[in-house]
Amino acid sequence: MEIFFVDQFTYLQKKKRPVAFSVSNTKLCANCGKNNHRLGLNKSEWLAVREWDCPNCGKHLDRDINAAQVILQKGLAIR
Repeated sequence: MEIFFVDQFTYLQKKKRPVAFSVSNTKLCANCGKNNHRLGLNKSEWLAVREWDCPNCGKHLDRDINAAQVILQKGLAIR
C-alpha cells in the first residue's frame, strides 16, 4: 500500500492536481468519515493522543495510521 500511495502522490504532482492534506485528517475516522473535533480536547492535549476510539462507529484507531488512510481515501476520491 505504501508504494501505491507514493506512486499516486507522484502522479498527482506531475498532473498538477491537488493532493488532499489537512490538519483535520487526524480527527476524521477513516472507517465512518465522522469528524470527531478532537473529542473535546484542546490542541496540545489532542497531539498527545496516539490512539482513540471513534465515538460514532466505535472503531479503535491509531492516530497516524488513521490520518494516512484518510489522506489515501481523499487522494483516490479526486482521481
